[in-house]
Amino acid sequence: MNKNLITFLISLFVAIGVVVLLILPAYSDIKSKKEDFKQREEEFNKKQELVLKVKELLGKYNDRIVDFDNLNLAIPSGNPATPDLLVNLNAISSSAGMVMENIDIKSAASALAGRTSRAASASGQSAQNFKTASISLTLAGTYDSLKNYLRLLEDNLRIIDISSIEFETKEGVFEFSIEMRAYYQ
Repeated sequence: MNKNLITFLISLFVAIGVVVLLILPAYSDIKSKKEDFKQREEEFNKKQELVLKVKELLGKYNDRIVDFDNLNLAIPSGNPATPDLLVNLNAISSSAGMVMENIDIKSAASALAGRTSRAASASGQSAQNFKTASISLTLAGTYDSLKNYLRLLEDNLRIIDISSIEFETKEGVFEFSIEMRAYYQ
């Protein structure tokens, strides 16, 4: 029995040694790798959420690109006396059945859209500065063609405000003097 007890004790010590020397370090390593895997999986999920948000924002931007293009058409950048403005006004007058006799475009000082900068800063809102160009235009045509011209000007993408309209009759044809403002950035 002594021999069996010694064999049992040696086997028990060997088994404990194997557990302590081989299995416990492997278990600790697996446990730490499992925690590391969970942490990396959480980071991966967060990055996937960010990628989805970026894709969503890009989709929204692409949906709005037409709006940005229309805004640039309504309030273009650069010089107000661009050929585009002249061509646009001439096309509108031709479509309305009027003849453009004279045009004069002058750059004016910056104008604030809707409010003064002091009022805007006091309310915490930013005011967008737009520059204006004063346009003096002389058109010849009938009263109905003037109404048509004003309707076409109103439907036009380019933002133009009319300040005054004066008219006089010359040989049965009306001559309209129109003062207006066009906006640009």
